[in-house]
Amino acid sequence: MNPPLLNTIYRERYECVKIRSRRPNTKRLYRATLSFFERFLQRPATLDDLNNDTVSAFASWRLDQRLAKRTVNKDLFNLLALWRWLHTQGYVKNWPEVELETPPVRAPVALLRNELLRVMQSADQEIRPVGHIAGPVFWRALFLVIWCTGERIGAILRLEWPDVDLVNGWVRFAAENRKGAAADNLLPLTPEAIDALRELRKQSRDRSGVVFSWPHSPTYIYYRLGKIMQRAGIPDDRWHKFHVFRKSVASHYEAAGGNATDLLKHSSRRVTMTYLDPRIVRPMAPANLLFRLVGNDGAANSV
Repeated sequence: MNPPLLNTIYRERYECVKIRSRRPNTKRLYRATLSFFERFLQRPATLDDLNNDTVSAFASWRLDQRLAKRTVNKDLFNLLALWRWLHTQGYVKNWPEVELETPPVRAPVALLRNELLRVMQSADQEIRPVGHIAGPVFWRALFLVIWCTGERIGAILRLEWPDVDLVNGWVRFAAENRKGAAADNLLPLTPEAIDALRELRKQSRDRSGVVFSWPHSPTYIYYRLGKIMQRAGIPDDRWHKFHVFRKSVASHYEAAGGNATDLLKHSSRRVTMTYLDPRIVRPMAPANLLFRLVGNDGAANSV
């Protein structure tokens, strides 16, 4: 008797039971991991393939494709989570002992104040409309809402007009539209954001639906963002997509005396530290605290 197919058990049991309430994107990523795993095996995966040697070889195969270690870890995380659940349910006997990759720790990249201002100026020059909404109107409102809230782009794009209070200046991101789907996020808006949203609402045909309605493919918004960033003199690379604005909010909020962990609803301070750009949230460093070895006149200090 042939061993059960991993994909079948995933769809009929794991997705329906363990992650049934997770967002569609989470399920999509699990399916993508299984697809990569079967591409590596060059055949449908079975429960027997959940062993340390095969999964480790899969990780090495992904690394050989010159993928970042963080990307490989996403696949490993999904595969190992599925494997552990199958073990607890009695589907497999062995427990995974595969280690995740150790990626290099990079300094977080946020946008400095002058860069943020240039982005806003570039948004005002966006001549390409978004559907029937003028480009500057759409992008100005989008950036200002991100600046007021620090929310992820996924939650921003799912925001609906009934959750925007333009009279009292509040916006509510429903838990179902946020990562983790744990709790609503209610935050105030600046007068500038309120004005921008009012202008956006004037041009919106559906005033009860999605605020930032995007009529194109989901990936095209990143292309248009890249054009805005290029015009602002900012690199159009993977470090300067929408998440750089969330990191910018966190960094400037922390530098102004706020607690970015509370703002971003992070589970731990350790997670928040990967968001804080040291150029903005200046750490205590020798250059800030120690005496100078060379005086203003260029001569070495004698004491």
